[in-house]
Amino acid sequence: MNPPSDCYRRDYGEKESVDEIRHRINSLRQMVEEEVGEKQLEDLKKSSKKRTESMDTGSLLSFTFGFILFLLIAVGCYAFRSLYLAIMKRYGSTPITQ
Repeated sequence: MNPPSDCYRRDYGEKESVDEIRHRINSLRQMVEEEVGEKQLEDLKKSSKKRTESMDTGSLLSFTFGFILFLLIAVGCYAFRSLYLAIMKRYGSTPITQ
């Protein structure tokens, strides 16, 4: 792994320091805020929070997998019961002779 350094290379070979990168990122953030507007930006943040809070995915997934587990167990019990009854019907009435 490469050791961390204070300078990073851009694609065309020019070295750029960490401070220059931070300055460029901050200027891009300001440009986005000016273009979008702070009210719209706050509305976007609030709407994304509402979407994540409105649906509890952990409970939904737990219920779904629990229901699937119940169905698998029920189908397995039904299959074994049917197999047992078929075997008893075929061989249950005849005595075992050796």
